[in-house]
Amino acid sequence: MSTDQQAEAARRHDARLARTRRALERVGIERDRQQLRWGEQRHALPLWAAIAVEELGEAAQAGLALRRMPLDLPVMRLRHLTAVREEWVQLAAVAIAVIEQLDQARDGGDPLPREHWASDV
Repeated sequence: MSTDQQAEAARRHDARLARTRRALERVGIERDRQQLRWGEQRHALPLWAAIAVEELGEAAQAGLALRRMPLDLPVMRLRHLTAVREEWVQLAAVAIAVIEQLDQARDGGDPLPREHWASDV
């Protein structure tokens, strides 16, 4: 790889990391918003999956609405693009909540909710 290619690869890497940091920052803000709205949530994994699927459905609906948006309406497309992004941010924040709960259980903190271990599941 030439020096120019290495420099270009490093530039692309840095740009991607900056986008990742912005996305993760927004997910963290959404996670805080969810915590304020709903309080500490402790759910069995199947319920978490249902919550995530509901969020995914909203993201899919928003994406379909964006796809139907005429190309000659850039302001409206930008609004819809922002709405689609927010739905994905909400889904990511739910995934983070699940990971936090699993980490707490693994690290000896709060165990998973009792219904997670129910014998009839």
